Amino acid sequence: MGMEWGKAHVLYLLPSCVFLVRCSLRAHRLQRQECSFVAFRNVSKDDANVILVDCSQPGVSSLTHHRTAKTPGDLFGDSSTELVIDARRKGHMILKGKTRVSVNHFDIDGFLSVLAATRSDLVNQYGELFIQAAKIGDFREFDFDKFLKGEKVVKQALALCTLLNTLERCKFSKPFEGDDDRKWPIFLAEQEVYDAIAGAVPKTGMEEYEEVLRGCKILRDPSVTTITRYEDVGLVVIDTPNPLHYYALFSVCGAADIVLTKYSSNRYEVEQRYTTYVEYQSRPTFPRICMSNLARFLQANSSQGDCIWRTDRFVDSGPLLRLEKASTPNLTKAQRYGHPSERPIYSSALSPTEIENVVYSYFKHAYSSTNTTQGDSKEWSFQRMHALNAQVDWTTWADANKIR
Repeated sequence: MGMEWGKAHVLYLLPSCVFLVRCSLRAHRLQRQECSFVAFRNVSKDDANVILVDCSQPGVSSLTHHRTAKTPGDLFGDSSTELVIDARRKGHMILKGKTRVSVNHFDIDGFLSVLAATRSDLVNQYGELFIQAAKIGDFREFDFDKFLKGEKVVKQALALCTLLNTLERCKFSKPFEGDDDRKWPIFLAEQEVYDAIAGAVPKTGMEEYEEVLRGCKILRDPSVTTITRYEDVGLVVIDTPNPLHYYALFSVCGAADIVLTKYSSNRYEVEQRYTTYVEYQSRPTFPRICMSNLARFLQANSSQGDCIWRTDRFVDSGPLLRLEKASTPNLTKAQRYGHPSERPIYSSALSPTEIENVVYSYFKHAYSSTNTTQGDSKEWSFQRMHALNAQVDWTTWADANKIR
């Protein structure tokens, strides 16, 4: 009787075991599956063999952190690179049948996403390096504290980013200038990049590398820099003498999604970080608040000479509020993406205390009047953010915050 029961039990469990083995083998095959790169212009609208990374297009599967895409809920990653690596490690079904990979632009996250899709050997060996470099490149999140502790992967990630930045500028142009399609075959074949991934210290990019470290030291010198955090609105205020490299500047942001920088001679910029543009999963984020009303308020309440306050639409990748010459056009995408140290920043009639109080009260009013707190970024579609912004009564705020 016992033997018969045992046989029956085995026969009962056998289909489940076979299913699990098949799933495991399928996942293993998908982990090792390689894609070849194809230029975005050659991707058809319904190409079932293509996986897009760091971008999306209707009808084509994609792995991207952008809000407009529908990323599978069982994948985790702040950057697109991290999502691709997670999909690879899990042998995710989204990779099934995908033999080609493409992206519609060139930047560090896009480049590393492509490498992660085309080179399983690199993912297996250097996956954490890819993730760290993508965070530095896309979010400007350089962890200087870990750098000081001697964490090799952080040092290597910074060197890889400054290498890629310098190669792009020297061989082509600044990011978001020129034809990105021309960059891909060059970078995918660049031996110095693969040497840097493997651990070699690159000669290219060291000038920028040292610039970042100098900036980090300035920001951590209390005799030079003051940092104030308003955690209730996700704002950090950085008061330092001169504009710095983004990798240094944002190294002190922590969980802040809004950055007010105050430089000498009453020079200011307010920026909403890229963390609020994408589905940032590792911590809660605040939804975007349009800064157009803040720009109008500042313009109406302070004399600026030949300058005017301008800002970008809140659906821009990194909206920037700043003074600009009235006679000049708005900053280009390349100028906004470029480091603060690379663009002119003009003096304001507002004192450092006045600008800080106004900026804080602006976001405080927006969030408190709509009962909004930090939360899961996946819950904040741009449509929902539009609805949130429409609820804010800016007239009441402006009447209560006259500067002079």
